[in-house]
Amino acid sequence: MKKLTAGVTVGALLASPAVALAGSSHTIVLGRSIGPVKLGQTPAQVQHELGKPAHTYRVSGKIASEDYTPKGLVVSFDTLHKGDPVEMVTATSSTWRTSKGIRTGSTTAQVEHAYSHLRHIVGGLESNQGTPGSVGSRSTLFNFFHGKVQGISVTTVFNDI
Repeated sequence: MKKLTAGVTVGALLASPAVALAGSSHTIVLGRSIGPVKLGQTPAQVQHELGKPAHTYRVSGKIASEDYTPKGLVVSFDTLHKGDPVEMVTATSSTWRTSKGIRTGSTTAQVEHAYSHLRHIVGGLESNQGTPGSVGSRSTLFNFFHGKVQGISVTTVFNDI
């Protein structure tokens, strides 16, 4: 193994949770993505990244959402916007973590400590980029049940309908 500095090996760095998360494909990026699923992707792009969903829900023949239960993800699409882009991705498994290590099962105190800028909403804490509810705004929602994160959703607004 190569030495980097002062006796620190590459293996030791990769074992570090902070370093491992930075390049992890299981990282939640607030207001942007969960793992390989990015806001704005098409259903075909999501299926290319995740494979066949466990369940597909359609509205007027269009894919409205896909459930990737084994992977701990649910993806929702905006069927009113051209290309049916991803408007929300929800992580329901502790496999998915933010760069600060917040995941399903983290406590309210842990989330508040990691992200002091979050605002309280009914059932959770939310981070907004842009004016909430306006076209182009993005948000990340930490949903709680009995003081622990039950799910983490990354969303955007494509339509103001």
